[in-house]
Amino acid sequence: MKRFAVFGLLILVFLINLHFVSAISSDMKDIYSQKETILIEIKGNILEPIPTENVIFRRGHVGIPLEYDIKKLGESYYLWAIAPESENNYTLVIKNISTTAAGIPQKVDYEKNFSVSGNLSDYYIKPGFIFNQKTFEITATLNQDEDKEIIISYPIDKNITLKPGENKIAFSLDESETKLIKIAIGEYALPAYVIGKFVPGAFTGIISKKLSFNPEILEKNISDLKNLTTKYEIKLTNEFNESLKDIYLDYDSTFFTIEPKENFTLGAGESKYFNISLNKLAEGKIEEEIYARHGNESAVLSVKINFANITAVPLANYTNIPQEEQIKTSCTQIIEADLCGLDEKCPGTNITTTETKVNPKLVCCLKKCEKGKAEEGGGYFWIGILIIGIVILIGVIIYVRYKKSGKFWSGAFKRKVEEAEKKL
Repeated sequence: MKRFAVFGLLILVFLINLHFVSAISSDMKDIYSQKETILIEIKGNILEPIPTENVIFRRGHVGIPLEYDIKKLGESYYLWAIAPESENNYTLVIKNISTTAAGIPQKVDYEKNFSVSGNLSDYYIKPGFIFNQKTFEITATLNQDEDKEIIISYPIDKNITLKPGENKIAFSLDESETKLIKIAIGEYALPAYVIGKFVPGAFTGIISKKLSFNPEILEKNISDLKNLTTKYEIKLTNEFNESLKDIYLDYDSTFFTIEPKENFTLGAGESKYFNISLNKLAEGKIEEEIYARHGNESAVLSVKINFANITAVPLANYTNIPQEEQIKTSCTQIIEADLCGLDEKCPGTNITTTETKVNPKLVCCLKKCEKGKAEEGGGYFWIGILIIGIVILIGVIIYVRYKKSGKFWSGAFKRKVEEAEKKL
């Protein structure tokens, strides 16, 4: 009876584990050629980033070193690797994937067996995916001694000739919207996740493999000025296995206020939360990017805010309306104006708007606000300077007068000075 109970328990455990594993799947092939580029999409409800160190390739029970990378592109994770040069059986292992089973969060390991045939691939490419890089190069290595012609599909279909050895293929992505595209490079379909044109000019730097924003895209529609005060929470995660120091956020403070502002450190696997609030309208919409910088690497958060039915007001239009209407206009609506906070000062002319009428400590400035509080009591400062000047002048006159009479340090004068000192 006990044997049947143990046997039943083992079957139950097996079925549960089978259910856990089935929560994660991939389109990995069963057989690859030697040195072929392995391109895999990992599917399933993945709750947390997958660190690169959680990916292991094994031959039997022994781990083997392969060139690879893993990254979330859009809603899915993609993994690429260069297949081993030796014909054999191998296993891909992805450890500690955070997912759900029957709606319950679980940590599972994904395993997939594959084999490498005795045939050498004609060519292989690397890297095996692209994330938000406007210009990039793909290295295609031809494993033959004769030229080979292949077709690439972006931006249009065209033939290129690969020479024996390494070949650099340059691309320039030009997309108006954020999307995942597949670029055919001969027999390979390269996933490329492109974030559309939000900022004029080219991005400088390397897209970080260590830092990631969640969400990667912040897109909102605002139809009420009251919603301009809404704060949006974003998360920045260090996906690397070591602490990262001196991380800072780089953004246009004309449009955003982000707290906290200071440089910071993120430990391995640690996350930090930020609140983003909007400062003003921008001719009906804001299309900007916010960067988390670490050295020459950057994580990118794309922001697209549409102001439906809210009119941005040019300064000329504002000055041409009656004063009683002017104070009904928000400073955030005036394109040329900047709303200065309590820790900022206005280097130019300020005007009265809705915010400044309600809170006189705020200033709607016709120039960009500067850091530092506005000077208080400026008139008293100059009055103090004037009084000190008068006292010095009187002292000089007394000195000259007594010196001419030869009685500058007479006994009477000395006594008066001592009496004044005692009073002080």
